Amino acid sequence: MRSTNSVARCLRRTLGGMLALLAFVTPATADTLPPMAPQRVLFVGNSLTGQNFVPRLVREIAAARGTQIEVAQFTRGDYSLEDHLREPKLGQMLREGWDILVLQQGPSSTPVNRLFLIDHVQKVVALAGADVGRVALFAPWPQRTALRTAGDSLESYRQAAIAVGGCVLPVGSAWTQHRGGDGLSMLYAADGLHATPVGSELAALVIARGLFGFEPGLEPPPADAATQRLHASAAAAYVGHATECGAAQHEASVGRFEPAQGYWAVHGAPGSGLFLEQRDGLLAVAAYAHVGDPPRPQWWLGTGTPAHGEVLLDVHAFAGGTCLECGPPGSAASESTRQLHLRFESARRAWARFDGGEPRAFTALSYGARYLEAPLADRPDAQFGPLPMPSPVGEWMFAVHDGRAVVEVARTRFDAATAANRFPAGSSTLECAPAGGAQRAGCALVRPDADDAWWFAAGDIDAQRMHGSVAGSDRLVLGHRLDPESMTAPLCDGFWSRPGRSGEGVSLQQRGDVLALTVYDTSSTGSPRWSIAAAPLEELRFAAGLTEFADGDCLGCAAPGLLANQRAAAQVEFGGARSGMLQVGSAAAVEVAATAYGSRYVQDFGGALPLSDLRGTWLFGFPGAQSPPLAVQVDTLQMVDGTAAFGGSGPDASALAITCSAGDAACTAELDRTDGVLSARFPLAAMCEEVMHGSAEGGSPVVAYRLDVRD
Repeated sequence: MRSTNSVARCLRRTLGGMLALLAFVTPATADTLPPMAPQRVLFVGNSLTGQNFVPRLVREIAAARGTQIEVAQFTRGDYSLEDHLREPKLGQMLREGWDILVLQQGPSSTPVNRLFLIDHVQKVVALAGADVGRVALFAPWPQRTALRTAGDSLESYRQAAIAVGGCVLPVGSAWTQHRGGDGLSMLYAADGLHATPVGSELAALVIARGLFGFEPGLEPPPADAATQRLHASAAAAYVGHATECGAAQHEASVGRFEPAQGYWAVHGAPGSGLFLEQRDGLLAVAAYAHVGDPPRPQWWLGTGTPAHGEVLLDVHAFAGGTCLECGPPGSAASESTRQLHLRFESARRAWARFDGGEPRAFTALSYGARYLEAPLADRPDAQFGPLPMPSPVGEWMFAVHDGRAVVEVARTRFDAATAANRFPAGSSTLECAPAGGAQRAGCALVRPDADDAWWFAAGDIDAQRMHGSVAGSDRLVLGHRLDPESMTAPLCDGFWSRPGRSGEGVSLQQRGDVLALTVYDTSSTGSPRWSIAAAPLEELRFAAGLTEFADGDCLGCAAPGLLANQRAAAQVEFGGARSGMLQVGSAAAVEVAATAYGSRYVQDFGGALPLSDLRGTWLFGFPGAQSPPLAVQVDTLQMVDGTAAFGGSGPDASALAITCSAGDAACTAELDRTDGVLSARFPLAAMCEEVMHGSAEGGSPVVAYRLDVRD
């Protein structure tokens, strides 16, 4: 572990610049994995594939990212797959053996052409038999005059993919993402059908991403804006559909559990970003950006309801608040509203559009934990995807959910890696590997006493939790870190506000002993601003210098560059998980408290703190003890003289009772099991909306996480 001073300095740079995604990397010792044999890929199609040699472009993109492939193409101008089936050469080429078969014909957007496409794809796959591995369908773009049919075309290819157990490469979707301005003129040749070299490059980016797990747009951006826009369109085409190539191994987690909460960086835009918190089915978002000409700082806040990995919400700008260290408020400004559209690729990757503008790549910020490196000496550019992956070493608890209820719980300790990122856990092993060939980056928990493994895509693993699925099924797996040290000084991550003040407050996120804090207020001139601080948390006390951002990116216009100014120090004395006193500089301390929003609160419950409605599924864990985790379903609530009484049961029919008293400012839980009664006490000051911290009899810690599954 680095010294606390270096940790604070590094985190300030990471959060402040919103650039470095590899802070606090402590490489794990690993052996070298053997190199992978080149994948063999056969393309069958017409001139939309053959013009500008799209297969060769795919090979060049793969090589630039450290993946060697062999490609061949069988293309004829104006050919359909039916025409290819009449050619003896098709069967001859298929018998040469291929890891991946890519099929393409025209858009096939009409009902009759859809039926033809499905039929001919099935016949080609039947002809190939065991001579090919995976089947991918290259869904092309329509004629420029028929762009409105792009959705029907994609649906035809999706149905054909389902018919043969294949997947879709949504090239046409990338073209529709690229429209606006002169975007389409850059893609279409003069005949309005074929692609320019730029259009073929976009097609190759989409295909490479789907076949080999590359993430264009989340890597360092190209130098020129036009190429960066191509990468953005290629990646934005891939959101939210299980039939798309590359989705099978992580589709269960997208939109089913919350995205990573806390700080997110906008790719390539210094001084700008997001802070996310999901609660009660609502996603709360703070966006920091710059507007106007010349750009001036502004931040927005809004909530929306995610569905299938997407959320559309109105975010409201705030101005005219208080200058915390200088006292008087700045001049008031009228509140404005923007529309923000977020599309999540995984728990840690997303795309965002402001007011229908260009999509921008966002990634959950990595800090405050050890991270793995790809152990491939002969492939120095290999990595665990576009984001670093935290080391899993430590204690975890897991719950398997079938969409209706928890069907299995487990507790596991991952020890230090004994081989190339292979972490033993008793008789089981967590095997982690970077992307390569057709393999996606991530980890598989292989359990010798079970018939199936648990798969976690790298993008769905963060420092405190991991989301995944049971291989070969639609069951979900959710893991939470259970190390005793991670339970110290627990705070409610997310948005905190000043009571009675609009548009002022803080957001905070804790990773181990490191706390990152953002202060939202107004400068002495009345300009909205945000300031970042980070330092270790010591016995509920926090102190660090604030860095104010006076410049940044406007998320839709040219970035004016970063200007960070050192501001007065911030000190917070926390009174518990939900409240504290914030002091900036030598000014008087002000009260801040975790913001209560959403509808999941108990009405008519007295006391100084709101009480969350605890009905739902919870996973109880016991850090530092050997007890297995417990999954319980809380389904009843009764109010008696201001006391809230919840009832429920566990999967073994054990009874659960939770009684919350405003007078005692605590909830007492009793789980009547066959082996005795388990009692635990949770102070209201230590209960957040999605997690509760308490103690059992004897003082040992108890933690409970909400496990509600969302569509």
